[in-house]
Amino acid sequence: MKIKLMILGVAAFFSLATSSLVAIGQSNFLSQYSPAGIWQADDGESRYKVSLCGDGTQICAQLIWIQPDKVNDRNIQYLNKYVIYEGVRAYPAEWRGNIDIYGVSVGGSVKIINQDRLKVTGCAYGFFCQGFELGRIEQGA
Repeated sequence: MKIKLMILGVAAFFSLATSSLVAIGQSNFLSQYSPAGIWQADDGESRYKVSLCGDGTQICAQLIWIQPDKVNDRNIQYLNKYVIYEGVRAYPAEWRGNIDIYGVSVGGSVKIINQDRLKVTGCAYGFFCQGFELGRIEQGA
């Protein structure tokens, strides 16, 4: 019985270690892609200029366009303003920091999914989370 449990424990350890190495390898692979460029929300209602900023490893995102029929008094005041400013690299293909949503700052992250996809997630109070994806429409410098 002890030998079976020990074998199961060793197998679980190697499974976890292998999964971690695969995740690290994938993250390192994704780090070859730059988030810099123009990105559009999947619903087509907004576009963002994403750049590396600060010390060159941080991420910034500026709201640069709102679909004309979606412009209103609430969102127009954020046009051409940073919604993410100097998010810090947490992993090779992920940054964390504050995201400003309609004047409220929430903790969030930006993660490279692939060369042309970003996932943005924001969490208020640490557990009310919402995310959306952006598609690249133009490469950045």
